Amino acid sequence: MPLQHGLLFHAQTAAVGGSYNSLTRLSLSGELNEQRLQQALDAVVRRHPQLAARFANEGEPLQLLPLLAEGDSPWPLDVQQLPALSAQQEAQALHTLEQEELTRDLFNQGGAMLHALLVRHGDEARYTLFLNAHHLIVDGWSTPVVLGDLLTALYQGPTALTPLRTRYGDIVRQLTARDAEASRQIWRQTLQDARPTLLFGDRPHDEAVYELAMTLPPALEQRLLSLCRERGLTLNSVMQGIWALQLASHSGQQDVVFGSPVSGRFGQIDGVEEHVGLFSNTLPVRVRLDGQRSLCEQMAELQQQQIALLEHDDLGWAKFSVWQGPARCSTRCWWWRTIPTTARCWGAIGRCAATPSPTKAIPTTR
Repeated sequence: MPLQHGLLFHAQTAAVGGSYNSLTRLSLSGELNEQRLQQALDAVVRRHPQLAARFANEGEPLQLLPLLAEGDSPWPLDVQQLPALSAQQEAQALHTLEQEELTRDLFNQGGAMLHALLVRHGDEARYTLFLNAHHLIVDGWSTPVVLGDLLTALYQGPTALTPLRTRYGDIVRQLTARDAEASRQIWRQTLQDARPTLLFGDRPHDEAVYELAMTLPPALEQRLLSLCRERGLTLNSVMQGIWALQLASHSGQQDVVFGSPVSGRFGQIDGVEEHVGLFSNTLPVRVRLDGQRSLCEQMAELQQQQIALLEHDDLGWAKFSVWQGPARCSTRCWWWRTIPTTARCWGAIGRCAATPSPTKAIPTTR
């Protein structure tokens, strides 16, 4: 897949382990059997064998899916007992464990690039479960799929996970069989004469990444949603238009280009939405602002352009870099992600309740 090629290169050349780990944290309460949890984890991998994939280190990049024998435990599970702690001490202990998981060298550990850690809290029926997977084998879309399957297997039994309609290999073959030349042509046309939108000069790309959380006031949120309904716009298109305005303001350019993530699950391929894996990609978004036209009109035009280009999401960032030149290809991205969730993932199931915490990742390169 396009993003896997570049990510594999970074994983192979990373100076430290733990690059591109994707970590999900669950808070659990009630009765929880460790053996059943291990069986549920293994059942998820058997339903999605690509989770146990390894990658050839020599020659053409090749994804290898091992044959899983009966009794194999492809998703390693460790258990740690915490003593009775104050709320502050417990939070600090969990933070330390979380950082250890985020920096775990999954790529070079041998076997599947997976790890799970179950933390028991004192004598109480409370647990924290860390699910760790390398970004080479999962993306944002994969997280709720994995969690839904895991909780189903845990409380209904592994046999509740029936085989998927379409095999992973068939999905990949259909995705890679698309007309790459048609994609190259339409992207060349889209990016013709585009200038890079550079805001930070020659600052190194491996600087620390910081997160800024912002909560919109309810009234503003409702106004945005009303605007979307009235104009036939998606919230993603509105946010992309706003981001383009910000880039134009800071760069002094009216023609701006930035990256935006897409799920990579091409709608015309049956069953792709059920699969986990690194299907996602980052595509350029070009916005040519016109002060003589309303912003809503331009966002509607941008939305139609993006819909057409989504059918050509099969090119990796390296292709764009070749056309534009390394110095002209900016990798600054606007991340606005919508992840599907289902009601079966959360709440009380059987005798245990599950509550999700935000998924975290630790990239060393941007």
